Amino acid sequence: MERLAHGLETSICNQSVPPTPIFCPDKIQAKEPDIFDSNCPQKLNDFLFQCRIYFNTNLHQFHTPTTKVVFTLSYLSGLACQWSQTFLDLEPDWDLIPWYTDWDLFIIKLTNNFGALDTISEAAEDLESLIMASGSQISRYNIEFAQLAGLLKWPDSVLCH
Repeated sequence: MERLAHGLETSICNQSVPPTPIFCPDKIQAKEPDIFDSNCPQKLNDFLFQCRIYFNTNLHQFHTPTTKVVFTLSYLSGLACQWSQTFLDLEPDWDLIPWYTDWDLFIIKLTNNFGALDTISEAAEDLESLIMASGSQISRYNIEFAQLAGLLKWPDSVLCH
C-alpha cells in the first residue's frame, strides 16, 4: 500500500511541474540607417554603427561581405556616392574592386576618404572644452565624456585632471 501511495505521489508531483516553454523571440525590426552624405565627417561612425545594427538584426540578408558593402553603398549620397560610383563605373567586373568584396577594407577606404581627419586631436580638444551647461542633464555630459575618453584611451590619472 505504501508503494502505491509513493508511486501515486511521485506521479502527481511529476505532472504538476509545467513543461518548460519554448522561447521564440519576435523578430527585431531595426531602423534602416540614415543616409550618409559625407558633408559631416563626424557622422560617419554613427552611420556605420547604424549599418552594423541593421546587419545584426537581419543576418539572413547579410551573410557575405559583398552584401554588406552593397547595402551600405545604397545609403551613400553626395561625394561619398560619387566616389564609389567612379570606381564602379570604371570596372565592369565589380568583384575585381578589392573593397567591393571586403567589408573591412571598404570601411577603411570610406573612413580614410570621408571620416574625420584627426579623430584623436578632435576628441582631445572636445574633451578639454567639455562643460556641463546650466540646465543640462548630467547623463548627456557623462555620455559625451565617455565617448571622448574612449577615443583617446588616456589613463584615468590624466582624465581626472
